[in-house]
Amino acid sequence: MAPPPAQARPAPHPLPSTVLAQTTSRPHLHSQQMDQIERDGDALALAAYIRAESQPGYQAHARAALPAHGHGHGQEYGRGQGGEEGMEMEKEQDPFLVVFEKDDPTDALNWTIKRKVLQTFVLIMATMYAGIGSAAFSPASSAVQETYNVGEVVGELANSMWSLWACFAHALALTQVIGFAFGPQVFGPLSELYGRKFPLVLGIFLSALFNIPTATAPNLATIMISRFFAGVFGAAPYAIAGGCFHDMLDPVHVQIGVAFFAVSTAGGPALGPVVGAGLVSTGADGWRWVGWYLLIFGLCISLLLQLFLAESYPPYLLQQRARAKRIETGQWAYHAELDGVVVTPKDIVWRYILRPTAMLVLEPMLLVITIYMSFVYALLYMLCAAVPLIFGTLRGLSPVVSVLPFVSIFIGILFGGGFIILDQRRYAAHLRRKGVGSDPEERFKPMGLGAVMLPIGLFWFAFTGPAQTDSVWPSIIALGFSMAGMILIFECGILYLIDIFPLTSANITASTATATATPLQPSPFHQRLMSMLLYKSFANSAIAANTLVRSLVGGSFPLFVPAMVRNLGYQSTWSMALLAFLAVGLAGIPFVFARIGERLRGMSKFKPGL
Repeated sequence: MAPPPAQARPAPHPLPSTVLAQTTSRPHLHSQQMDQIERDGDALALAAYIRAESQPGYQAHARAALPAHGHGHGQEYGRGQGGEEGMEMEKEQDPFLVVFEKDDPTDALNWTIKRKVLQTFVLIMATMYAGIGSAAFSPASSAVQETYNVGEVVGELANSMWSLWACFAHALALTQVIGFAFGPQVFGPLSELYGRKFPLVLGIFLSALFNIPTATAPNLATIMISRFFAGVFGAAPYAIAGGCFHDMLDPVHVQIGVAFFAVSTAGGPALGPVVGAGLVSTGADGWRWVGWYLLIFGLCISLLLQLFLAESYPPYLLQQRARAKRIETGQWAYHAELDGVVVTPKDIVWRYILRPTAMLVLEPMLLVITIYMSFVYALLYMLCAAVPLIFGTLRGLSPVVSVLPFVSIFIGILFGGGFIILDQRRYAAHLRRKGVGSDPEERFKPMGLGAVMLPIGLFWFAFTGPAQTDSVWPSIIALGFSMAGMILIFECGILYLIDIFPLTSANITASTATATATPLQPSPFHQRLMSMLLYKSFANSAIAANTLVRSLVGGSFPLFVPAMVRNLGYQSTWSMALLAFLAVGLAGIPFVFARIGERLRGMSKFKPGL
């Protein structure tokens, strides 16, 4: 006797004849999708189309399931469209669709506090590795120059050997920062195709390995190239960690996760010079130990991630669960929403390379926020370049002692992050009054505080320099104060981008879902799948554009610092005062756009369908 249909194991290639027969009565399936299905022999995807289209009232359900005012965490990626009721309806409409059950323990939102704390810790350590690696080589630059005798060659390019030497040092140290600009373009798509864990572990591991040629480099070119690729792969936490916090935390508490992420992002470069100076001071070849240290650190972080980081990306988790169900039950109709989406190289080029650039040009709010955040990010690296010059060259402190003021920078960053965590209560109360997804300009309030603190701290630092006082403590305290303001701007900027682009994408998906399927349009099932991906992809595109510009600016501006300190005179006073005046000029941005931000967002010319 033939086994019941539920136990049959039809081969996925070629398409079963029973499935092919059903397609003849469904001419409205999108022709390109049909071509792709036929080329791939993807019976599962085609069966999903047919099953979804055949359900009575499915199109109305798909339209009703879409949120009207932005996506909440309970409305995305198999967590049920429209909450628990939508989840049950979805199961009734398609019994073979794999979604999270109510209070499903594998859903990252339902993890215990203890588990979320552990995940946060390992993500912070991965991000700290990337930041420390970007700045740890700065104290080693002069030793590298002596080792490879490049002074005379480089000297032909500048008028002053002192200024040039410093420029060379910062160019060498910041090669990895330039790599950070391109890393997210690689690891962004990987994290949406293969989950969070695998790309993150792979990126940190490869970044660690590229420190081997740095430590054993026979020439300067090897150091430059290896540090660039260490930056490209080391940027994996910058592209993925934010998404992990989004997976674990609801919209009210995601602010806490972003606070930890921003503190580790900015705190790593602050601690890097301290670590590097200590290693360089061990001997003539101490600079090579910077590379060996980063290798050991990176391998330890890779092992930590492999052992303790849990996969949190909902579409990938459900896809793996559906695959397990197909094998376990022999019922090949089980599928996850991600199974119906085919990502082509063209999609990756558009979503992660072209679209971020287009958004930067056509989204006025994104452009303004990116410019402001790029200046703030560059300021951090400019101070990393200026501190050793001011405390070492001008004040005459030893190489190790001259970088200890970076500890003050790190403490200031911690205070700024702590303020954002405390501000979460105020923001949560605001959301209870106004509703989730409304009034994202509320983020500008703490940003405005940071915009005021930053220039005050910079003026304080400028006019307590070696020309004004013999004591180093006023300058050290000023560094911490200004960095607390900097982190408020940085964190609130990231949060604002996360807030505003789900609103945009939700409006788009709602309008898309109301369209009636025609021969030239995707079916309602595919429309629903694409609406799932729009939430993350538009926020990811905005942050990718922000990261690209921010890293390029942050890696370029410090090259001007030695000339500024030398040429503007008064023992660094006017060079630092110039930074303070620039901060004053930009300080009004949070206050202005708190009032006109909503109107400016409405002026967007970006059309996602382009």
